[in-house]
Amino acid sequence: KITNAILYMISVDKMVLATVENKGFQYLMKITVPLYKSPSRKTITKLIEAKYRSLKEDFIINIKKSICYSLTCDNWTDNTNQSYLGVTIHYVTEEIIMKTGYIGIFPLYENHTAEYLSDSLNRVIDEFQLDRLKITAIITDCGANIKLAVEKTIGKHKQLFCFAHIMSHIVPDALSNIFHAQEIINKVKNIVTVIRRSVVASDKLKSLQLLDGKTEGTVLKLIQDVPTRWNATFYMLNRFLELEQYVYPAISKCNNPPDMLKRDEIQILKDLVSLMKPIENVITEISGQSYPTCSVIIPLVYCMKCIIHDNRPSTEIGIVFKENLQSAIENRCKNFENNEIMSIATILDPRFKKLHFEKALAAATTVSRIELLLKKNTTKKNINELNIDLSNENYDDIWNIHDHLIAKNNNNSNEDLTELRQYLRQAVIERKKDPFQYWKSVKHTFPLLYELAIKYISILGTSVPSERIFSQAGNIKTDERSRLTGEHLNMLLFLSSLAFEDWKLE
Repeated sequence: KITNAILYMISVDKMVLATVENKGFQYLMKITVPLYKSPSRKTITKLIEAKYRSLKEDFIINIKKSICYSLTCDNWTDNTNQSYLGVTIHYVTEEIIMKTGYIGIFPLYENHTAEYLSDSLNRVIDEFQLDRLKITAIITDCGANIKLAVEKTIGKHKQLFCFAHIMSHIVPDALSNIFHAQEIINKVKNIVTVIRRSVVASDKLKSLQLLDGKTEGTVLKLIQDVPTRWNATFYMLNRFLELEQYVYPAISKCNNPPDMLKRDEIQILKDLVSLMKPIENVITEISGQSYPTCSVIIPLVYCMKCIIHDNRPSTEIGIVFKENLQSAIENRCKNFENNEIMSIATILDPRFKKLHFEKALAAATTVSRIELLLKKNTTKKNINELNIDLSNENYDDIWNIHDHLIAKNNNNSNEDLTELRQYLRQAVIERKKDPFQYWKSVKHTFPLLYELAIKYISILGTSVPSERIFSQAGNIKTDERSRLTGEHLNMLLFLSSLAFEDWKLE
């Protein structure tokens, strides 16, 4: 029991395996459990491997019970330049609860060709005994290699590109030809850098806020831009505007203060931030992993377009930026309503249905697709039922089978259309309500639609979870753990992702 607790501590708290050989740990064990002999680093490593195998089997058993699942995957490189394929799974339990699991990160030893990535992904799917028929979608970024790899692995019709990744390009696209806006942003960046590097200026920024009634816990700091993330630019600019009245007195404490923003540049900055905000809100909303996100993409894009359309910039640069944003959104999102996975998920989400479709033809086409899927599912059920009926009845005339099929098909076709029409005629439910709970409550009213709805609305709209898995991996494989092998890193990451009850410690 104590050894299991040590394994749990090392995994969850991301401690080095050699912790058990540290003097402090050994002294703690001596005082608390003097008769207990602590395992060596070598023994702990073997125990971690055994625990991984055991809990992985439990994880696979749980996944097998699930109704359907979507996967996200991405590439990552650690601090020793070892690259990995990260995979997460998002599944619906028999109780219709959406859950997330970290399948793991798997070392890559060859060039990241589509063929090699596809082989690697297939190995992961086979290793975790995933049913390919239950995989509703695989979500990745838009990289050519991973795109082709997923296509080879599961088919183009089950491929979805990360919506957050697509959205992250919109602001840079819109700013790319507005050079004065970029100059203003660079000015802010320089001011932020100088103040953050100056102890005197930072102290002044803090003291001025305290004088205005802020407490130590509510004092704000300037945020530095991160080149690889556009939303870091938004946060930097937004915080700069929040602290604008304190920035100038603070910067005056520096020996070589950078160029300050003029009044008209401040107004331009306000226009930029006001127009960026809806996009940041969309990315934040879409980046969850414990609730459906694919079905909210079309509604979010529609609402975002409306907010940006209604925005009234007061500067020429703001007006140009707004026009550029609208063009970038149209360019990047124009095919969303025609995307089979996104559109079906939206229609079958009782919070949205056809409400946010801009193109009536796209909505009508999606409804037709749903009808075809219902008929396809019904045909499969009819064949299964027919096989059962045939085993119970004696057919002397071969055409009796034909008559039997006609009767069933006519009845079920009417049921298909009736269910879909009744569902679409009903009012949408409140946005904050759980769509899964809705479908549970109407399962007996819409039995044919129910199965299809659960399958589609459970799909994620981003590959953000696989990016989060890399953040966790980076916290495990630090410089002091640089000798950790890729296989052991994967084991520790998987173990650290499990819930306490999954460890069966009590």
